[in-house]
Amino acid sequence: GRRRLKIHPNCKPLIKALKEVDAVRTQWSTWYVEGLSSKELYNYLIRFMDGDDRLLVLKILEKPVWGKAFEGTRDQISRFFP
Repeated sequence: GRRRLKIHPNCKPLIKALKEVDAVRTQWSTWYVEGLSSKELYNYLIRFMDGDDRLLVLKILEKPVWGKAFEGTRDQISRFFP
């Protein structure tokens, strides 16, 4: 069956914010987002972070390669990197 990640209540606002920018979860703590600069995304998401959270926003310049990823990853990345 499909594994469900148990979301800590403190993370719910951040998860909601990620979904609002159409982020796709590619791994348990990794998300793929299009359409915003790294700085724009960072400035948006940091508002939903707790003091003990960490955030790293990276711009991907070439098509990523992966072994296993969550559903939707291939479709999302293929839209940006045909």
